[in-house]
Amino acid sequence: MNQADPALAQHLYAQGLALQQRGQLAEAISAWKSAVARDSHHADARYNLAVALGASGNAAGAESSYLELLSQHPDHVQALYNFANLKMRQGEVATAEPLYRRLLALAPGFTNGWVNLAMARSASGDLPEAESCLRRALELEPSNVGAHWNLANLLLASWRWSEAWAEYEWRLRRPQCPPPPTSAPDWMPDDTQARRILLWNDQGMGDALQFARYARFVSACGHEVWLFAQDALRTLLRSVPGVSGVVGPSDPTPQVDAQAPLLSMPYRLQLSDPGASWAGAYVTPQREMALPRRPGHLAVGLVWASNPAHPNRVLRDVPLKQLQPLLDIPDIDWFALQVGSAAGDVAAHGFSSCIHDLSPQIHNFGDTAAAVEALDLVITVDTSVPHLVGAMGKPCWAMISTAREWRWSGREAMSIWYPSMRLFRQSSAGDWGGVLAKIEAELRAGNLMPTR
Repeated sequence: MNQADPALAQHLYAQGLALQQRGQLAEAISAWKSAVARDSHHADARYNLAVALGASGNAAGAESSYLELLSQHPDHVQALYNFANLKMRQGEVATAEPLYRRLLALAPGFTNGWVNLAMARSASGDLPEAESCLRRALELEPSNVGAHWNLANLLLASWRWSEAWAEYEWRLRRPQCPPPPTSAPDWMPDDTQARRILLWNDQGMGDALQFARYARFVSACGHEVWLFAQDALRTLLRSVPGVSGVVGPSDPTPQVDAQAPLLSMPYRLQLSDPGASWAGAYVTPQREMALPRRPGHLAVGLVWASNPAHPNRVLRDVPLKQLQPLLDIPDIDWFALQVGSAAGDVAAHGFSSCIHDLSPQIHNFGDTAAAVEALDLVITVDTSVPHLVGAMGKPCWAMISTAREWRWSGREAMSIWYPSMRLFRQSSAGDWGGVLAKIEAELRAGNLMPTR
């Protein structure tokens, strides 16, 4: 057992800082572990250790370090903030929220504490308090990009379209937002001289599918419209009405007269209500895919996991094993549209005999679209696939968490963005059992399309 030695602990703490600055995180962690072993009350060493363990993926170690630190220093504001953020990333909203409240009781001027408490309240479905928290953050710091970003998402989820789309322009100031792919001038609707316009996707692939519908409005203004989106979407998006061409990051950027972010189109075109943007299915598969479905059986696609890099993945995903009650329903042929590492769940959980794994045939969204066209229904979590299915006008059942994600805005079970979609929402955080019970009942009743 190490003997207490505060002087040595301070030396090891400083050594850890130097190692961290050189990018040697594992060595820094070792130094800080040695520091707290020599002085268990060295708050800075324990705090840095907690942060570093979290950054290295050791969530359990980070939690243990935060708890020990807060037991000794219950007023450590930054530890409360980071620990709450860790629990939010793990989907433990009920644990994170009181941590944020403790933090704000100690430091009511901590702007990002109000922002993240708003995120927790939004995840619990309390939009009024979430908005109040964000308004308080903006009183403290009017140019806080994170507060504006979250307020925009909240306003969109509340269908306050005009105010929401204007606020949503703040997303372009986020560090995560990519720069325009061309130095061409920024396009606005009053620019009648620009002949060729490049609309570039500034967010995820689901967003490109959702907002590609606006290309026809720009085309109707007399412009030649090109889209810039992720490579996996290039072939499929060429089918969108009003689109003359599609390029991706691996292509040379075409010569254009002007450019604009794709997700700014509702704001710039003053098409505030998403319902007004729908003119029927606007994505068409470019090839066919034959599926081994049996006569008289319903063919249903499944997606249970979202992008592993998405910060809210833990809230979105449904463990494949929880879908077992659906797989027991007779007269259904199941097809996995899942890609990425989660595609291996079919074999790993012993479902190969009841789910056809299509992942070997899916290399891009064109392949997914071909599979969707051959299906009767797709049941999916919140990822890019429901946007694809909805844009194709095919029946889609989206499993949605309690977080008020504006992309799945709808009254009751209906989507304002996609008329062929039904929304199955959790009644409480983490309650996928209730969602799946509703889906099972509807499958057995054969009610595929939404009732409007």
